[in-house]
Amino acid sequence: SSCSSGHRSGSGSCSCSTAAASAMRKSRGGRVSAASFISVADLSSSDEDTAGGSKHLAGHNASAASASSSSASVAGHALLERQSPQSGPDRGDDRGIRHEEEEKEDEQQQRQQHGRQDVEAEGVFEIRDFTTASSFERIAHQMSMAMRHWASLVTSSTEGGCDEGQLLREEFHHNSFTYELLFQSPAQVAMDGACSGSSRQLPMDHVGLHTFPSKAHRLQRWFGVRHFVVACVRGEAIDLDSARTVLGALVMAARSAPLCCSEPLSCFISVDGGGRRRHLGEVLHGGCRTVFTVDHTRRPERGLLHLDGLGAFFQAKLRASTDGGSGNVMVGVRFTYLADTFDPLPPPPVGSITAVAQAQQSATAAAVSAAAANDPHSVTDVRVTPDTDEGDPCLSLELHSIWPSFRYGSFSDAEGFSDFDPQSAPHWRLRLQRKDGAPLPLSRLLYNVLDFRREARSVKSAEHSMLQQSPKTALASLSAVIQESLESILLPSPAEMQELLTDCLRCPVSIMIPSTEADELKPLCGGVAGTRLARFVALASRMRCFKGAIALWCQVLVEMRKQWDKQTLPGNHVSVCTRRIPESGVRTECFDNSLCLVQQKFEIIQRSIEVRRLGKTVRSAAKGSSQLAMAGSSESLAMPALLQPQLLTEDMLVQRDIACANIRDPIERAELHGGRELRSDMAAFRAANPAAVLDDFLAWRRLAEHLSCPGPFPTEWLQNLWQDVAVQEAESQSRLLFEPEREAEMALHYLENIDGTQLLIQCFRVLLRLVLEELSASPNIANSAHLRILRDRAIAAALGAFSDRREGKEGYSAGGSSGRCGARSASEADAVAAFTGAQFPSEDLLRSVIAATEALELGVRLAGSLHCKLPGAHGAVLLEELLVAGEATITSDEQRRLVAELFARSRTLAQWQGREPWDGKGIFQADPAAKEFALQAQQATLLGSFGDAPPLTRRLYAEI
Repeated sequence: SSCSSGHRSGSGSCSCSTAAASAMRKSRGGRVSAASFISVADLSSSDEDTAGGSKHLAGHNASAASASSSSASVAGHALLERQSPQSGPDRGDDRGIRHEEEEKEDEQQQRQQHGRQDVEAEGVFEIRDFTTASSFERIAHQMSMAMRHWASLVTSSTEGGCDEGQLLREEFHHNSFTYELLFQSPAQVAMDGACSGSSRQLPMDHVGLHTFPSKAHRLQRWFGVRHFVVACVRGEAIDLDSARTVLGALVMAARSAPLCCSEPLSCFISVDGGGRRRHLGEVLHGGCRTVFTVDHTRRPERGLLHLDGLGAFFQAKLRASTDGGSGNVMVGVRFTYLADTFDPLPPPPVGSITAVAQAQQSATAAAVSAAAANDPHSVTDVRVTPDTDEGDPCLSLELHSIWPSFRYGSFSDAEGFSDFDPQSAPHWRLRLQRKDGAPLPLSRLLYNVLDFRREARSVKSAEHSMLQQSPKTALASLSAVIQESLESILLPSPAEMQELLTDCLRCPVSIMIPSTEADELKPLCGGVAGTRLARFVALASRMRCFKGAIALWCQVLVEMRKQWDKQTLPGNHVSVCTRRIPESGVRTECFDNSLCLVQQKFEIIQRSIEVRRLGKTVRSAAKGSSQLAMAGSSESLAMPALLQPQLLTEDMLVQRDIACANIRDPIERAELHGGRELRSDMAAFRAANPAAVLDDFLAWRRLAEHLSCPGPFPTEWLQNLWQDVAVQEAESQSRLLFEPEREAEMALHYLENIDGTQLLIQCFRVLLRLVLEELSASPNIANSAHLRILRDRAIAAALGAFSDRREGKEGYSAGGSSGRCGARSASEADAVAAFTGAQFPSEDLLRSVIAATEALELGVRLAGSLHCKLPGAHGAVLLEELLVAGEATITSDEQRRLVAELFARSRTLAQWQGREPWDGKGIFQADPAAKEFALQAQQATLLGSFGDAPPLTRRLYAEI
């Protein structure tokens, strides 16, 4: 290989002294030599590999170490150069090696000759089968198939102009082992000084902020490679010899796949199961073979823990001068400080869904603790163990003090003295570490309700499901005893059930619905926070089985029937709000269609109690005369007293509409639609205005009652009705439009006999609306565009699953899969389901709803946690960056003071808890959690002249 092909370098690491990495290149004269040096970086390599160009590929190794263990690791790298043909020692070594090889060949020929004579004497011969593939060939074939898949993916992304990196995970089985291959390709984006808009990779010719990426693969940080594949055996530890064999198969497979990528594919194999983060690697490119190896040690030399010692090691290992001149060494340093102890978050508002969920978790944890105290040998579920910071989704915050680039010798850093002052570092960055599996109590309640679906299918009637079933056989009796034993564990005790019932009845049936931004959730047709149904849903979602929810439901209905029988109203009751449909032409009222059918039934029971107890059967007439005059005279019309209009729930409206649609005779349809109301109103109007005519009545209904007249009623039918009706005041009329006894009994009958699936669907919608309303009410949403996006996604997913499904939209349907009764809204679907049955939306839609709600809840809780830690306007600037990217750049002195106070408070709390010693040092006077150093030197020549070859980059990366 000629010098114009460029310098090829590989890297590895060893324990504080030397590197086990080598790359060998054969020259035309057959002479081989190697010169090893450290080359470690925490960034991706710059690759400009063209004809007559060059390529610098730096590798590094890093192992984290605390102050107690003081572990460090460095990476080594070997470079192979073509030596001058006049090198005498090389010739002598070559002749000695050739002499030894000739002696070995002679001995081998003698053995083969003796063995051939023995075989001929015995008459035995050997047959080798070359038709069956060996284990090595099978592994190489499987890997080559994965390589081709990866090559096609890289080619398609390149042709499509994709600037983002690619990831691929493949696996195959061989001899009862599972092999996994992880591919990663470089991203073609410009960062930290690279040419904007170009396809250049990250620059390697200088040290800067990109030297310490926060999110990078381990191999990228150690060796500087970004296009690589890692092979491992799932659940198995590979020894070094086996790793070399598998690595050989991987390299062979890589050579068989044509890769359209500017950076070569480096191959790695995890050694010892990857537990010690050891890897063995190799890359072939342009006739050069580079080997990567890793070693770790936990007892490095003390001099390697500081920059001065690392500089001396760098100079000794690489023969790179750190005194200036041709060895221009630049250094980048990063100190990391950790804050993982914080003040407890404020509790949620009393009565909120979050408070209910957290109370259930605390009660469960207390019960488990009490059981463990009574029985020391019992098994405790660690998932419900109390934890002081269980509700905080923020695991820790990391503060990075960065000196991006300076000449070696500008700062002194030795044992006992250091010029690095973290407070005066030119760059500060704050990084957020989220807690894995952070508790999401609201989403957990939604999961609990969905888990009840299987039990709900077996409940055909809520009231009948609680009746005691008498077993008919001995086996049935045994099953009933076992079932009762299980239920005694899962169901609440009688005292707990009474407490839940009291809590539920304490809430009113209805409240005044405020007009807020939550109006966009009305198509979900759920419930309103603060009502009795909302409280029941919140308590039922805490149950461990659906039968517990049904038991509480039946207890609530028993108490509501008692209230109906005794005609009692709670002290905090609010009159039910209803609405008219003017286009219908009648005064018939209905409930808010943004409420589910169960809530409407609750409200019609309360309205029935009000009408029966207070005697509100007649609506009193307005005082004085109206501004309307009779036709043909100047006499004003009097406002008559009218009967209370009929009140219909959604299912009754659906019944009436279906019946009207099936009637073809317009007179019969008009009679069904409003015959009773028109007769009653005409009789009362004529009693108040004896000289009035039909036109006066229609004008009064149109102008005073704001109804559509004549509307859907035929004119001839109205004239006949006006002539036939008898004059009678509303107080004297015996048949009421709204019959409280009839309506209350119908509502109670529906609630007592509702099947489990119908009840569960409506409860889930109520809970989903309550959860989204509570999360949307967070004050941090108004100041965060990221949270508003998450909120819009969650609302869109919920409405897409449960709202209007016309125009072929997929959702849940009433009446099974037949779809004969289509619903225009969720409340109408409840009404149709009362006759034909109901079912939940598809599993994919439910999964999307839960996922979007979880993302919103996590974002809201994380924003609340960060707002408590970083208050004020300066903290709000950092909050948005932390939510979106997990990192934030600290740009002002006010932000630095705010972050410094947070980390000082965290250290004080950790000392109070005994996690850190009381050493009298501040956060920046104590040792940081980690120190990272990057040293980089460039020289035009190394062991000879390369002509037009570019300068050689030598680098070292160390993390303490």
